[in-house]
Amino acid sequence: MIGLAAYPDGPAKNGVQTTGAPLSAADKEYTCASCHTATTNYGVSATLMVYEAGTSTSVSQYTPGATYDVAMTANTTSTPVGFGFQMTAIQSSTYAAAGTFSAPMTNTQLRSQGGRSYYEQARRLGNTVKTYTVKWVAPAAGSGNVGFYGNVLAVNGNGGTNGDMTAQATLILPEKAITAIEKETPKDLFSLEVFPNPALGRVQILSVRPVSLRVFDLKGREMATFRQTQLAEINTQNWPSGAYLIRADDGKYVSVKTFVKQ
Repeated sequence: MIGLAAYPDGPAKNGVQTTGAPLSAADKEYTCASCHTATTNYGVSATLMVYEAGTSTSVSQYTPGATYDVAMTANTTSTPVGFGFQMTAIQSSTYAAAGTFSAPMTNTQLRSQGGRSYYEQARRLGNTVKTYTVKWVAPAAGSGNVGFYGNVLAVNGNGGTNGDMTAQATLILPEKAITAIEKETPKDLFSLEVFPNPALGRVQILSVRPVSLRVFDLKGREMATFRQTQLAEINTQNWPSGAYLIRADDGKYVSVKTFVKQ
């Protein structure tokens, strides 16, 4: 398996998977180290981090349907000629692709290969930018743990596979558990409909009978409230991207619906 040296425009673009992610309980993808030899010591290590969208606040669990920033960083003690990398996200239980990547940064790309989505370089990257970021929308509820797997490659620029150095990074994020107040009792009691979802601006909330509505962000801050209504409209244009909870209450039962602001 040859990664950056043979495919400077991206491994997955050329049908190669090099993240080391499990393919099954008994098999896994290759890594860049399967071919590249570390005869030059760049002191390379790699880190993977997931942040609340648009912030520097890292997360230790994900909320289904929420949008996050994922960052892969190459750390070095000396300066190579350039870098390459590849990253993917999979469900730990099924090994299937988890969530959706979007908005890759300059000179990087998104590619599909073998039913998975990969974030990787689109050309040999320079040696000044060492962190590569992408948006990620978490998968649906019930997906369980999500594993992020990646490889960075520091290269000497000779066009071959010798004299380079690679490092792997892995991050496992559990799915956020739904609290008691967020559970629908009974399920979808008011047949709440939210549209559009995901949303960019105005959102309409429809209930089959009058309820009190309260909208919260995931930090528990109340964003909007309505008393005894069957139809409410909110303007989310200036709200931060991410998931929000709509709590419907008729005085006896509580139902919660999630929507995503893009």
